[in-house]
Amino acid sequence: MAYRTISASGWTLVVASDPVVLLQPYQVATSTFLGALLLYFAVTIVLSVVFSARFVRPVRQLCDNIALVKEGNFDTMVPVTSRDEIGQLSVQYNEMLLRLKELLAGMVEEQESRHRAEMQALQAQINPHFIYNALASVRFLVFSGKNEEADRALLSLINILRGTLSNPHVLSTVGQEIKLLQDYVSLQRISFSKPLEVEFDVDESVRDCRICKLTLQPIVENAFIHGFKGSLDRCRLTVRARDLGDLAEITVEDNGTGFDTRSARPTKWGGVETPHNGLGVENVRQRLKLTFGEAGSLETDSRPGAGTVVRITIPKTGEKGRILVYDNPDR
Repeated sequence: MAYRTISASGWTLVVASDPVVLLQPYQVATSTFLGALLLYFAVTIVLSVVFSARFVRPVRQLCDNIALVKEGNFDTMVPVTSRDEIGQLSVQYNEMLLRLKELLAGMVEEQESRHRAEMQALQAQINPHFIYNALASVRFLVFSGKNEEADRALLSLINILRGTLSNPHVLSTVGQEIKLLQDYVSLQRISFSKPLEVEFDVDESVRDCRICKLTLQPIVENAFIHGFKGSLDRCRLTVRARDLGDLAEITVEDNGTGFDTRSARPTKWGGVETPHNGLGVENVRQRLKLTFGEAGSLETDSRPGAGTVVRITIPKTGEKGRILVYDNPDR
């Protein structure tokens, strides 16, 4: 309501207006603004969903798949749903993943071939060395006129050769290695001039445990060549195999001359370089590492005049694959 007084006549002019009529244009403008604002939000939401489905989601999926590839999962192909830049990026990613899988498969095959070649080369280093010593023992019997003993020695040698050289596999079992070792010790007794005590103590639960063939023979051979060369009244050799749960431990202990391991230089494969460690011992250590990785080890504990203990540790289950069959019907 508005009013004005006219001074000449003394009259007061009063004008009254309806608020609804006055505010009606503003209400129309407000309704129009709110409608436009709601339409803007609706269009924005629809465009965001379309943009996310078209661009953001494929890029996010690519990032997630790349993270899986970094963790070693190479079965993470992405679907190609468009022909734009995102689709081309997905195609390039899939092609890269296929190429990467082919390269990794080639590398694995190359490493396996190299592993087999190294194992065969290392095995070839042991076999001739062992055969020469065994034949020398048989020759000693022949020249001594001990024909029956020579025959038994030749039978032991035949059993050993049948179980090692005639079989290309690099894996045996602990039980078969013990049988081979018994034949080897019987050959060594022929030319050994001192009283000798040999003890085999093997847990039944580890007899089927897989192990590299000709693992124990070089260790025992080292004891005969180096450990028992001093002035001992009686030589003693003990071979034990123990079940340690997931691992099997095999120890070869002698009461020989021993040596000082503290002054020895370390070798490439974690051993020590001493006059007592011939080619065979280091060879065994290398084969254990190549076959079982960090789970396979060979440790030597020795002191001058106190003998030597060689401790071999391998996984109890061993490596899958065909096993060498050592055939000795007499044992």
